[in-house]
Amino acid sequence: MKFLTLISLATALIFSSCQMDPASENYTNVVIPIDTRTVPETGYVDVPLAIYAHASMPNGCWSNIRFFFLEKEEYLYELFSLADFVSNGACPDVVVTNDTLIAFQPKTAGDYVIVTWLGQYSNELDTIRVEVITPEK
Repeated sequence: MKFLTLISLATALIFSSCQMDPASENYTNVVIPIDTRTVPETGYVDVPLAIYAHASMPNGCWSNIRFFFLEKEEYLYELFSLADFVSNGACPDVVVTNDTLIAFQPKTAGDYVIVTWLGQYSNELDTIRVEVITPEK
């Protein structure tokens, strides 16, 4: 009988010391979809091009949306966005957004491929045909 009382007391102590708060979730550098983008179809060598991108997330647990435009190879670039997620239960009912305008200045003529990440596993390609400005005769 003494043993059962001891087990019951130990069980009560263990359960009463547990926090019953919702679990905290904290993620950084999560790839999020770019929902709108504008990539020009043509351009000229040494003339800046404007590439626009916009991303949004559905609730206030998301923050710090930022964009990256990286050269992967000579004519291949990646455009993606990252965000942070912190939750201690319920998330505020607010849409979190950010956008950017990237100035891209190609140095040589050719077809530049821009890979835009729409999520961790999906992307879309855009091609910019860049030509040399020829002087008028």
